[in-house]
Amino acid sequence: MDEFTAELRARVLEAREKLQQAHDDRDEYDIQVITGRLDNLLRLASEHGIDPQSIVSQDAGEES
Repeated sequence: MDEFTAELRARVLEAREKLQQAHDDRDEYDIQVITGRLDNLLRLASEHGIDPQSIVSQDAGEES
């Protein structure tokens, strides 16, 4: 895995963790902001030929 992909995966994982915290806190503003950030990261992955679903799946596997 190249450095770009690794950094992108790390940012997706961080955003997902923050999104979970926002849901736990019931912070609707943060939920919207972080969801937008996550969407942008996944769009960026797609634009660079990285399957966004594979990033999400890999991150979900790491959390288990």
